Amino acid sequence: MISKIFSLDKFTQIFLLIPLWIIIAFTIFFFDYDLIKFVDASYFYNFIVHNISHTAILMKSILLLLVLYESIWLSLVLQRHEIVHKSSFIASYIYCLLMLAFPQELIFSPIAFTNLFLIFFVDVILKIYSQKMVSNMTFIASMTISISALFFFPSLIFILSIWISLFLFSHVSLRNILASILGLSFTYLYLFSYYFFVDRIDEASAYYTDFMNLSYTFQIPNLDVNFLFYGLILLYVIYYMVKNILTSGEKLIRVRKKLQFLNLFLFISLFFSVFLVHNEISFYSFAFVPISIILASSSELRNWGRINEVLSLVFVALIIASYFAHIL
Repeated sequence: MISKIFSLDKFTQIFLLIPLWIIIAFTIFFFDYDLIKFVDASYFYNFIVHNISHTAILMKSILLLLVLYESIWLSLVLQRHEIVHKSSFIASYIYCLLMLAFPQELIFSPIAFTNLFLIFFVDVILKIYSQKMVSNMTFIASMTISISALFFFPSLIFILSIWISLFLFSHVSLRNILASILGLSFTYLYLFSYYFFVDRIDEASAYYTDFMNLSYTFQIPNLDVNFLFYGLILLYVIYYMVKNILTSGEKLIRVRKKLQFLNLFLFISLFFSVFLVHNEISFYSFAFVPISIILASSSELRNWGRINEVLSLVFVALIIASYFAHIL
């Protein structure tokens, strides 16, 4: 039943997505969550917050637009790279449902911006497979990660996935590795040059030293309601990740290679979303993009069957239960 929705035409799927957008908007605008929980998170984030923090409506509107845009763009990226059917917007539904499952993540946080860069990053990396000369794409992917790290520093870890993708897509070369290093350093070199010419290099140096030494720590998660629901969702995600790996032989080689990268992308994100903590704040939404991708790709399994339909209903029931557990 659920799978039939995603065989409908694009406009019908987007129309059916509107109720989820309305619920997200209702949650953002009418529930009393602290919009800003991060202090001195990054220069760009602080600049944005400083200029609009006096207008809560504007902050909530920007947050809503970010979530809606990310949900649609994610599906378009997966369609373009044949991860899902050309008319399927299942990733948009999953991304919105995950946001609703943890409404405390619907805040004006650095990750709200980081996820935007991560979608662009995935798009660039998947383009590498079909290119002969990939040094420019590698440079762009690395620069995207460096910009993303200016909002949320731990996202810098995804530079590892760039190097691994070069290996998976048979593009390993000294030129491409150097391009990734240059792309990573280009953003910081530009910022250094700017502060040097405006004679604020000491101020900037002290600021970014503090930024990179923020109290991000790894610890065993607290067994509270949040992690209970997140843990159940993770079991669901891991099941389909393993199933994707085991059934990869059924897919086209180009899709199989891309899914290998996406599984790695998911693994890194899940690790950080579970164990990374900053001032008692968790980062579940850091994994929402890769989770949406892997679950969406699972919808393309040939033998979907009744078991998967039941599991899909269980997933939706978990989302609903988590949402009401948080707002009531």
